[in-house]
Amino acid sequence: YILLPFVLIAKEPDLGTAAILFLTGFAILFIIGVDKKIWLTLIIAFVASSPILYENMHDYQKKRIADFISEEPNYQVKQAIIAIGNGGIYGKDRDEATQTHFKFLPIATSDFIFAYNIERFGFYGGLFLLGLYGALITHLLSLNYGLKNDYFTQVTTTGIAALIFVYVGVNVSMTIGFAPVVGVPLP
Repeated sequence: YILLPFVLIAKEPDLGTAAILFLTGFAILFIIGVDKKIWLTLIIAFVASSPILYENMHDYQKKRIADFISEEPNYQVKQAIIAIGNGGIYGKDRDEATQTHFKFLPIATSDFIFAYNIERFGFYGGLFLLGLYGALITHLLSLNYGLKNDYFTQVTTTGIAALIFVYVGVNVSMTIGFAPVVGVPLP
């Protein structure tokens, strides 16, 4: 059930969203409590099929991986890191936020909106934003304690919490250069 949407979305091609749904599906399997033999089989199958998956990627997807592995980050990540550093502790006014105001930071309204928010609102603004995401995820997971008899709702709320966690983690990681740029916006 997890592989069907993964394959369909990856064929579009939107490998970033496909990978996030793939990770979320496995997070739900972890919550459900799948047997260790199934996990071992899935890990072996993934490792064995990795070269085939890599060869079937588009050239721009391979370039993103190569840019991530290289010593120097690509243009987008450089500009995002400059925007984050430019924000400082308290942030800058709209006219003083040079990376976004002069459009050095590409796709600042979706893929790199985290860097934009930190440039505008600083370290404390970024910390506040991540705190709000943390509070939302904690609230969703806390619903499991009140809904002990409703297994479907537990799996659903945990799946939504995992989806938000993975989206935020991937977006923030790619913005600061800890993950390849996959074109995933901050939810």
